[in-house]
Amino acid sequence: MLLLSSFCSITRAMTVQWLEQAQIDNAITLDTASLSTMYSQSTFIWLNNQQLSSQAHDALDFISGSSKHGLNPEHYHLSALTQLNPLHDNLSAQQFDILLTDGLLTLIHDIAVGRLQANSADPNWFIPQAKFNAVAFLHDALLKPHLKTQLNSLSPNTAEYYQLLVALSRYQSYVSRGGWLAIPSMPLIHPGDRQKNIPLIRDRLHFENKDLVLSSKKRAHHYDPFLEQAVRDFQRKYGLKVDGIIGSETRRAMNVSAIERLQQIKVTLERHRWMPRELGQRYLLINAANYQLHAINDGNKALKMKVIVGRKSRPTPSFFSQVNHLVFNPYWNVTKKLARLDLLPKQQENLNYFYLHDIRVFSKHNGQKVEHDPYSIDWQSVSRSNFPYTFRQDHVNNYNIFGQVTIELVTGQDTKFNVKYS
Repeated sequence: MLLLSSFCSITRAMTVQWLEQAQIDNAITLDTASLSTMYSQSTFIWLNNQQLSSQAHDALDFISGSSKHGLNPEHYHLSALTQLNPLHDNLSAQQFDILLTDGLLTLIHDIAVGRLQANSADPNWFIPQAKFNAVAFLHDALLKPHLKTQLNSLSPNTAEYYQLLVALSRYQSYVSRGGWLAIPSMPLIHPGDRQKNIPLIRDRLHFENKDLVLSSKKRAHHYDPFLEQAVRDFQRKYGLKVDGIIGSETRRAMNVSAIERLQQIKVTLERHRWMPRELGQRYLLINAANYQLHAINDGNKALKMKVIVGRKSRPTPSFFSQVNHLVFNPYWNVTKKLARLDLLPKQQENLNYFYLHDIRVFSKHNGQKVEHDPYSIDWQSVSRSNFPYTFRQDHVNNYNIFGQVTIELVTGQDTKFNVKYS
């Protein structure tokens, strides 16, 4: 039950009854503990003589604008607030005031640190999610002259987040327009080719690149240099091989619908809200989905490079850690899991694989590491469950999987990660 000392009047009791019934009917969910704190010393927060204050207008605008952050305004009682008229009677005024407070408190929390519990939504998320006291924030914000400024300060203040907001708005418009048509299965298309699906590809890329000129009917099926550049830009944007060739991977990325892309952006915005707000003046930011690392110095991108990440079946976890040290010309101690699941099948398929890739084989004998000639081992008798070996790839002729330099760091799970830099 919502226990408020100021709820002593008959009208206030009716409000409590209405709110409790709404929760029973699953029409409204309320944070009664936070509401009790907010209303411990006042009956109304947003109304003066049943008229909306300027702060109430700011709060309503903030809730209605939550869709710009990929959130659903209905989670914050927008429809109920729109239907209630505080001028109708005192009961409606109190209902409106409480719903506005509850919706705003929930939105303040969701914008500040995310709507979902990070490690529940993503079991591979190991970055600590900040705690946030929405009640304390709102109490403080209401004492300041411009509530809107205080509310707008809650979202992540990063270039990446603002770019996502712009992308969200753009993809919402694509969805409203019906999105794009799927490109059917077809052979590889090389620059200069003629193919009947070129108009579909051109129309699809026109969503991404407004400068892409639509060709005349006479050359509609020709894969011209302008379209090639648009394809290369698309491949680069989505982490594909940038070769200008339209194959199955590029076509598959083009066929991700506008609705799916929109949902991906919403998920990415939520993940940004899970992130720590202060990362320091110098840090590395890895976008695993796009295979990119950015080195940030004083807010500027000082370095950009590609990285290798885990596959879908064994994804790279999200983590936050300090860099321990750099290793030049590193060798690669293959993890047991990769050795058993990835390299063993390759060696069983091709007995020259380890020789061609400079991979050395070791085992333990009486506590000592012993090296073996890969050709002396019957690899067909080795299995994932019967696997006594460890593998190491040396840095030979300025090459191994880690390149010339690795940046090593350790997560809270004592897992070492290596960032390749060549």
